[in-house]
Amino acid sequence: MYKQLLLFAGVAVLAVLLWSLAGKKSNTSFEEAQALKRFRRIGHELLLSAGETQSHVLPIQKVKENEFRVEFEDPFSFCPDSLVAVVSRILHPSNEKLHYVVNATEMDRRQVMYSFGWPSHKVQKPCLGRDFPEARYALNILVSSRPLSNKNLSTTAVVGGSLLALGLGFFAWHRLRRKTRIKPLVNEALLRGNFTNIGQYRFFPDQQVLVYQQQYITLTTGETNLLRAFCESPNEVIARNRLVSVAGEEEGGNAARNLDAHVARLRKKLQHDLTVSIIDVHGKGYRLIC
Repeated sequence: MYKQLLLFAGVAVLAVLLWSLAGKKSNTSFEEAQALKRFRRIGHELLLSAGETQSHVLPIQKVKENEFRVEFEDPFSFCPDSLVAVVSRILHPSNEKLHYVVNATEMDRRQVMYSFGWPSHKVQKPCLGRDFPEARYALNILVSSRPLSNKNLSTTAVVGGSLLALGLGFFAWHRLRRKTRIKPLVNEALLRGNFTNIGQYRFFPDQQVLVYQQQYITLTTGETNLLRAFCESPNEVIARNRLVSVAGEEEGGNAARNLDAHVARLRKKLQHDLTVSIIDVHGKGYRLIC
């Protein structure tokens, strides 16, 4: 009996090994297709975070092995905070071991305007909180998702396949027909915690995200702090000096101008719902109407 069991297990191991070798190329193609889908989503959500609803993401280009370029149809302006938040939210859940570097390049001058990556200690992230002027930008994304060598991956696949084959052989030999209870997969929500309804929007301050009809609109830290203050006092005038402090701006010549820029970006991100608006009360401050 045991000789027959070992023979069956050996055949099963050989079948698993041949299957893994034959499917290696197709698996790589599938992973690349998934990557292209995530990179397009990064471009789409970056445009939404910048308030651009008419522009489009052009077809993703594969520059070379593990390097891809995301280009956009029209010029636009963006905040580095939004780019970092969008990339982190989309790439980190997909693979905790994924290493990447993102270079934001101005196409006309062929100059890298901003660069960051993961692990974050390997790439500097200057310029957070400052908007880049309107221009034609592209994102060059360099990824490395194979921290283990191919040899180690092959060894792991063979060992795992062998154990799986032995287990299947054992249960097949004894013809176990016992029903097993399959636990349902846990579908964890992407957004957690409390949220505030602003018209047709849902505002998640902890995640720095606005949700409008299943679309995620990323907010900067300053925009999040301002919107939280508006939600705490809806339909009430909030003094400019308080909003300057809430936005994290230091008192000075540029503080008022930076506040106006924050509010302008919030207006663009809230423009989909006509019942929601931020109005300027001359000489006093701003008021959220919702």
